[in-house]
Amino acid sequence: MSAGPPPGSELAIVADLSADRGELERRLGETVTVLRRLGIESGVERVGGTQGVADAVTSLGANRVPVVLGDDRSIRAAAAARVSGSDAGAGAGPLIGVLAAHPQVDFVRTFGIPPDQPAFAAERLINAPDFPIDVGKVTYVDDQGEERTSHFVGLLEVGFGGAVLRRESRARIHRTAAFTAFWMTVLTYRPGEVRLIGERREFSANAHDVIVGNTQYGRHGIRLSPRSFPGDGAFDLLIMTGPKSQQVRLLPKMFQGEHVPDGSIQEHRVRRMTIDAERPLAVHADGEYLGRTPVTVELLPEALTLRI
Repeated sequence: MSAGPPPGSELAIVADLSADRGELERRLGETVTVLRRLGIESGVERVGGTQGVADAVTSLGANRVPVVLGDDRSIRAAAAARVSGSDAGAGAGPLIGVLAAHPQVDFVRTFGIPPDQPAFAAERLINAPDFPIDVGKVTYVDDQGEERTSHFVGLLEVGFGGAVLRRESRARIHRTAAFTAFWMTVLTYRPGEVRLIGERREFSANAHDVIVGNTQYGRHGIRLSPRSFPGDGAFDLLIMTGPKSQQVRLLPKMFQGEHVPDGSIQEHRVRRMTIDAERPLAVHADGEYLGRTPVTVELLPEALTLRI
């Protein structure tokens, strides 16, 4: 495709400044400066938090392309808003841009792009081709007991990983202190029987974590689902059937995606599945704590068009 935004459209940077406003303002300014040097004028929507991202994307007109500057939660919020307002699953989905200009964005790593590079991200945004990606549709139960539906573009976890993110969200701790939530969860988490119903088979086992990967990275730069790519028409499903100490044993390998194959990790390819358990398990998607099981995940092929 030609460089720049599509003909007749305008880039609208949606900048989530909730993490570190001063530092992110600097990155935003650098990004806009590079875009202007390349001859691209863009509007800027400054927001604080994922609801602000969703509201800003929803309010954009049809001829304005949202470009997200934020972390994985911000990207998920923008993608969910964009997909919810389109004919999701019909292919050739609406265009969304992502800037690798945030220090806490892991979504971009799957594409071989380093995070926190404002100038590089701005230049790439103009010159990179657009390509379709799959999106996950997830139905879950929130903390008030209500069934909810949302979408994700990266990685979903049920069980241990969800419990870690739940602890983080409730404590409102900074990302640099995330290890506190991890180790507290190691101490307190109790694995149980998990039931999975897929398109062709059912599976039941004692498991402490279930990973549904559309992209590879989650939980602060850990390469949890190393075989995933969000345009291959399927999720990678990893069922961790070992004891919860497996999280500690395999953690060094997980950063490089070298924890698979492993005899205690079941690997499958799925497009749709339901996950339930003997007791409710916590669920997170793209680093955002959602709620609990039962959860149903469905792949929407090519529901978004991505520029990154």
